[in-house]
Amino acid sequence: MNNLLEKCNTIGALVDFQAKKYGDKPYIIVPDGPRVVTYQQLGERINRIAGSLRQQGIGKGDKVSILLPNIPEYTYIFFGAMKMGAVANTINIHLQASELQYILEHAESKLVVASPDLLPLLQEVWQLRGKTLPVAILNKGDEDLHFQQPH
Repeated sequence: MNNLLEKCNTIGALVDFQAKKYGDKPYIIVPDGPRVVTYQQLGERINRIAGSLRQQGIGKGDKVSILLPNIPEYTYIFFGAMKMGAVANTINIHLQASELQYILEHAESKLVVASPDLLPLLQEVWQLRGKTLPVAILNKGDEDLHFQQPH
């Protein structure tokens, strides 16, 4: 165990270690479709998300709020943000707009990652706040973030 801790003292190192060690073994088995994500695929997707966040100007210590349902893609953004040094701020998708507004205001998020069906809720939040934040959409079954400009 101590050897693992010495090798993997960050989330990024742990993801890379697990991808190499377990490769084609299943990490996630999606019950609502015959879809399996291996450790290797997980590592690749996490790295792609981390790179996308960097390209959008997210840096070490920046807060990324995650407003996603319980889908496999949640794992990619959660670990991708942490791998590149950002803070993953997970948010309950069942909150009211006023509660979400409070969280986003106090979390000092630089980006919100959301599923498309939660965009109307975010629009309510923007009206309450009087200002917007950059949003990245992550669709179920998709591996890439789709960035939108605030408006």
